[in-house]
Parts: sequence; structure tokens; C-alpha cells
Amino acid sequence: DTSATALTWWLALVAAHQDYASRLYDEVSRQFDAENPTIDNLTELHLLNASIRETMRLYPPAIALFQRRLIRDIRVGEYFFPKGVIVNVPIWHIHHDPELFADPETFRPERFLPGAPAIARNAYMPFGLGPRFCLGQYFATQELTLIAARLLIKFKVKFRDGDVLPAARVDVVLRPIASITLQLERH
Repeated sequence: DTSATALTWWLALVAAHQDYASRLYDEVSRQFDAENPTIDNLTELHLLNASIRETMRLYPPAIALFQRRLIRDIRVGEYFFPKGVIVNVPIWHIHHDPELFADPETFRPERFLPGAPAIARNAYMPFGLGPRFCLGQYFATQELTLIAARLLIKFKVKFRDGDVLPAARVDVVLRPIASITLQLERH
């Protein structure tokens, strides 16, 4: 469910940002001469990988599943939390914090390109952090990249006239509040 949701948001963001869609297609078509990308060259798809990471920053799929029990008392601003209390880690708010990400509501894959300024430690956590991070992180990332590459090499993805990116709602995963309908045109 989390991979499918991440892919849904990625497709919607690519459809909403045709400038990136063209650049992504160019990157994928340069890397793969056939219509069937394989797992072998996925790490060379820098913009594609960055666009997927940026999608998961904007729309982290498992937003409601990240809780921790405090192992010591902590103070956050004026708030005190005693040892032993269970806290929800606000991934959405961290990923959208303007102190951590410039222009945090804007789709900017460049944040994750090689050579980009470093992202603050623990500011990006779509797969969680610490001892209970998602064990499927590596597989999910490869899966998303391979599916995205295969879609890009075959189709141009765009919204129908008048359609826009819907708002998000928290469920078990972060879902669109309304259906997303896209047009796929063969290249």
C-alpha cells in the first residue's frame, strides 16, 4: 500500500510539473535504449531518484505509523515530555518545515540531486528512522524507480484539462482526498 501510494503521488506530481516530466523522460531514454528498463542502471537515474525522494518528502506514505516511547525526559520549546510517554513523530510537519526545507510546499527534486546542499540530519524520514526503520526501504526504492522508469519510457503523463493535484488526507497511508485521473500518451 505504501509503495502504491508513493507511486500515485509521484505520477500526480510529474503530471502537474511537465517541465520535470520532459527532463525525466530525457534522462530515462538516454539511459535505456530499449523499451524495457532493468534494475541494472537505476542508480544512474539521478533526477528520477531525486523526484521520487522529493515526492516522499511532500507526501510521505506511512505518515501515521511513526511512534516512539521516550527513553528520557525531553523538552521541546515550552513543552515537557516525561520518559516513557509514547509520542507520534510528525513526519508531515518535519518534511514541510521551512527551517529544514526552503520553499517546503514546492516540488523541487533538485534538493536530492548529487551535489545539492546537505539535508539536516533526521529531517527526511519517509521510511522512519532508528531501530524500527522500514526494512523494505531499499526494495521499495528500487521498485518505485523501476516502475517509474518503465512508465516514463513508454508514456507521457499529464492531467486532463482542468484537473489539479488533490489535497492529501491521513488514512493508514497518506492518500489523495479525491481520485486522480491522468492521461497517458504513448511516446
